[in-house]
Amino acid sequence: MTPADTPGCDRAQNEPLAVLIAVSLFIGGLLLFAGYHQGVVAIESDPAVEEPTLDRVYADLTNGEQYDLENDLEANISQETLPNGYLVTVTLTSISTESGQREQLANAFFRTDGTPLTDPAERADLEQRLETDEAARSASRPIMIRDGDSDRGARLHVEVWRA
Repeated sequence: MTPADTPGCDRAQNEPLAVLIAVSLFIGGLLLFAGYHQGVVAIESDPAVEEPTLDRVYADLTNGEQYDLENDLEANISQETLPNGYLVTVTLTSISTESGQREQLANAFFRTDGTPLTDPAERADLEQRLETDEAARSASRPIMIRDGDSDRGARLHVEVWRA
């Protein structure tokens, strides 16, 4: 007796439509998984570091109080506060009491490892890059400062960009 002579020999065969549907669902599931995974990877590879950096810099400068302008801005920001792999500028601005114009009170520049950038030529190069580089991201918030014997409001501004 041969397998062709056995009754019900077509039991193991599937209909082509059922196979097409199963294969399509499998491929659709793979594409959905790959699309989700790609979205997660893209989000994780470009984190938003400007807001957390601003919060940490603010905490370093104020310690729960106001910032005293007589302090050195670069010395008050710890290296651990700044994100690794990013150039960072920190600026304090306020409205001048005499002219009513916005004035820069202090600024600090940091390398990708968090160390202060003190060389004037490197700082000028960094300022020029900041003006032309659209990849820089920034965040700012109000801060209270002590300027001599008076207290006033100012704005703390942080800019970060990948080097």
